[in-house]
Amino acid sequence: MKNIVLVLALLFLSVTGFKVQANSYVDTYPKVTKVYVNSGGLALIRIESHDNWLELGKVGDAKTDAWVSIALAAALSGKKTWIRYYPSTSGYPRVSVLSISA
Repeated sequence: MKNIVLVLALLFLSVTGFKVQANSYVDTYPKVTKVYVNSGGLALIRIESHDNWLELGKVGDAKTDAWVSIALAAALSGKKTWIRYYPSTSGYPRVSVLSISA
C-alpha cells in the first residue's frame, strides 16, 4: 500500500511540475535585427542578445502575422521590443513579440 501511495504522489508531483513548467515564460527587451520566413512557412526573428533564430509561429496564423508585423516595425525603427520566450517544442526557441518600446 505504501508503494502505491508513493508512486501516486510522485506521479502527481511530476504532472503538476510539468504544468507549471509548460506555462512558464521569460520576458526580455532586446532589439529585433532580422525577420525571416523560411520555406516551411515558419516566421523567424533574430534579436541583438541571441545568436540563433527564434520562432514566432506559422505564417497565416493571426497571432503570428501580428507578431511578424510588430517585429518588422521594430526592426525598421531600431526600437527595443518586449519579447516573451516560451518552452521550446521544436528546433527553434518559441517567442512572441508583445510590443515596441516608445
